[in-house]
Amino acid sequence: MTDQSQLAKRRSRALLFWLFIVCSVPLILLVIAYASGYRLNTQTGTVTEHALLSIESRPDGANVILNDVNRSDAQSKNSHTPYGEILAPGTYSVKLRADGYHDWNTEVILAEGKSAIFPEVILFKKQPATEVTSPPVATAPTLRTLTAEETRFYTDNGYPHPDSLRLLEGPRTLLVDDVNDSTWLLQSPTDIEGMQRLGNAIIDAEWNPDQSELLFITTVEVWIYDLEKQSSTLLRRQSTSLRDATWHPSSGYVFLSDANEISAIEHDERTHYQRWVLSQTAGAHELVAEEQHLYFRSADDRVFDLLLFEE
Repeated sequence: MTDQSQLAKRRSRALLFWLFIVCSVPLILLVIAYASGYRLNTQTGTVTEHALLSIESRPDGANVILNDVNRSDAQSKNSHTPYGEILAPGTYSVKLRADGYHDWNTEVILAEGKSAIFPEVILFKKQPATEVTSPPVATAPTLRTLTAEETRFYTDNGYPHPDSLRLLEGPRTLLVDDVNDSTWLLQSPTDIEGMQRLGNAIIDAEWNPDQSELLFITTVEVWIYDLEKQSSTLLRRQSTSLRDATWHPSSGYVFLSDANEISAIEHDERTHYQRWVLSQTAGAHELVAEEQHLYFRSADDRVFDLLLFEE
């Protein structure tokens, strides 16, 4: 082979190499853009950044219904939870449905490049409670009366009715004054400097497991106080008198009992704090929640176990 032919061969290889590079780079960039959620709108000729909708449920395997279209019927690869799909910006109605469970519903507004992630949606089982011999012991602190030492402290500081005061200990101490119809936050049970008024007298309260939020109820209202933000959010106001309230261990749900029923509320502003009636048990009290069970006492003092979901 002559030197001239060898040179021509090397030039041909070099040309093919650079041609490959020139063709590959745009393709790689397109793949990266697609994986990042960018899509070409063929009608307008513009590129928009899509967003991820991700939902995980307990139990998993729930049917996903998007804008009233079952994803299974639409022959989508993403038709059951755990669900994840890149979607165009817009408003979507989303429903999870599983046999024997209450539906989960929400409306999601997807902005360009802004993902909506629901990491632990609980689907509550449609099943009557079963009677058991005894409930588990509640581990979360509850409202209590004053100790003898605390009674002396409040008497010495001008409180004429210390027997009407109740305390809940936690990262901040909750002081409930039933006589004066008021509730306060303190640094400690006997530190009344800088008391912060929370509202009127309450009937029940409980810190969530990581003690970042306080669930409390009045006769007809359900509130959550955020310790970091130092602000309260009204979850629900109703006409039926409330009896008891407790957190789910995930802090994503709260359980309520009133004169007519037991219900669950999702602690998520995006779903507008949706609510489900779990049992038509009137006057239930002493609610104790575990991961998959809710225990309670009925008005006639019998103990029941309500299965929340199965995995």
